This record gives sequence, C-alpha cells and structure tokens, in this order.
Amino acid sequence: MAFTEKDMQAQEEQLNALNQKFDAQLKGMGLTEDDLKQQEAMTPEVEALVAKAKEEAKRAGEARKAQASLDNRPSGKAPGAGRRGVVRL
Repeated sequence: MAFTEKDMQAQEEQLNALNQKFDAQLKGMGLTEDDLKQQEAMTPEVEALVAKAKEEAKRAGEARKAQASLDNRPSGKAPGAGRRGVVRL
C-alpha cells in the first residue's frame, strides 16, 4: 500500500487535533511551552533514586544476557539421534 497525499493530509489533521488538545491541557494547568523547556536541578534525593534505578536496570540487563547465553543451544540434531529405534551404548 502506497502512502498517498490523502494519507498525509489525514495525518496532518490528526496532528493538529492532538496539538490543540495538548495546548488546551497546558492552558488548563496554567503552563506554557516555555515552562516545559526549563530544566530544574535535581535534588540529592532524586539523584540517588535515579542512580539506583540505573544500577538496577544494568543488573537486569546483565542477568538477561547471562540467561540468553545459557538458553543458546545448538539447533542441530541431538548426538546419537541418527537412526530411529537404535540405542547407542
């Protein structure tokens, strides 16, 4: 299916509707877009929580990587499974 001019116009209309909804929400909260762009310094408590979350994510990633390496078995036939009904001693 090709992306047509009609599809582009539909997307632009959806985007405009979402932008209007977002602007209405900002106005309702008494904020402006400039308020969203300003970054405030994190408190030491927040910095500690962020560091803790990053460390937990790092450990979880390492655990997933270790588990994946254990689950990574060769996909070939099992040794000795060449002929049906034959038992290797």
